[in-house]
Amino acid sequence: EIRNIKIMMVEKNAFPAGLWRDEMGPGRPKNQIDEGDWWREFIASDEGQEAIEAQRAQELKEALQEYEDNTRPVELKNLATALVNCSDDVKRLVAPLLKYDFIQRVLVTAQKECEENKIELNSYLSTGMLRSYIERAAAEISVDPSRGYTMNEDWWNSLKERTKREYEEHNKLSAQNMVDHAILQKERDTEIALNQLQPSEATVYLLNQANIFLTMGRRKFIDGKYEMALEKFEQGQRMLEGSNLNNEHVQDLFLKLIANRAVSALKTHRFSVCVQACTTLLMLRPHDWKARYRLGRGLMGMGNQEAQARNAFHTAISDIRADGTTDFEILQDAERDCMRQLAIMDRELKQSKEFESKALQAAINRGIFAAKKKLSKGGG
Repeated sequence: EIRNIKIMMVEKNAFPAGLWRDEMGPGRPKNQIDEGDWWREFIASDEGQEAIEAQRAQELKEALQEYEDNTRPVELKNLATALVNCSDDVKRLVAPLLKYDFIQRVLVTAQKECEENKIELNSYLSTGMLRSYIERAAAEISVDPSRGYTMNEDWWNSLKERTKREYEEHNKLSAQNMVDHAILQKERDTEIALNQLQPSEATVYLLNQANIFLTMGRRKFIDGKYEMALEKFEQGQRMLEGSNLNNEHVQDLFLKLIANRAVSALKTHRFSVCVQACTTLLMLRPHDWKARYRLGRGLMGMGNQEAQARNAFHTAISDIRADGTTDFEILQDAERDCMRQLAIMDRELKQSKEFESKALQAAINRGIFAAKKKLSKGGG
């Protein structure tokens, strides 16, 4: 995959400024480790991600073209043969719908299942859920003919999205990044050095890919692009979900991604996302006072969570005071931040009570005056 991206980027002369442009040029990395460093940096850049997306789009386009040219004609021929032997009732039902790709796909799938299970397509289409689905589609299209094309477009979009997810899942499990793997085998002093980790090849690949998303997210965050940063951190977290969190390095990277996700969620006012991220993190590190503080901020932002938010800040203060490793000034600032948030909550609570008191008093006064006015009119 990397080789394909190299070729494509060389042809388009699209390498980032100052980086290696030509495999045979003077700027080429001198050894495999330097080349691996360069590619890790490049893939974490916007240009690298665009190249990967372009490669995926091209592969999807080629796969669809292969299907259109070779597979689909055979499938439709087999389907036509099977439909010839169906009843007039089934033919009348499906005939107006055969021009739509999604109906063709449904019928082709049904025909294959019937063939495998030695069932007649006619009986399969005469009753059951598939029959109901086709009848509903026919009814909607008969009322509004444009509905058929909308349903067809929705089906294509869902197919492309599913294909993309399957492609990403394949890459996630395949461990093809041999450049990074070779670097790890050199026993370099990195966070995920192979001589310390001794993971499977797939785990090495996942760690490297997740670390790329972490790097990209941090860059977006520094640039103030918090929505994009949040997306990258979430992508990195998904890469490691299902991995062995007992592995020290997997867990460390997983927690870094979650922590950064929580901060980005606060910046974008995605308070429920922040709360979820912090809750997950605290399950693995119960005394992480930063996560506890952010949990409090997220609960404050959600509203109607005052008791839980207060508890989070008080617990964070206790964990801060018990922290014997972090710099004292940092701990002081953190405790002051917690106290400040508690003070804000106290002030808001006081203002809320004052407002309620004034509103209640105003209601009472209006009631008294209204009663007096009524009595006055009655006496006259």
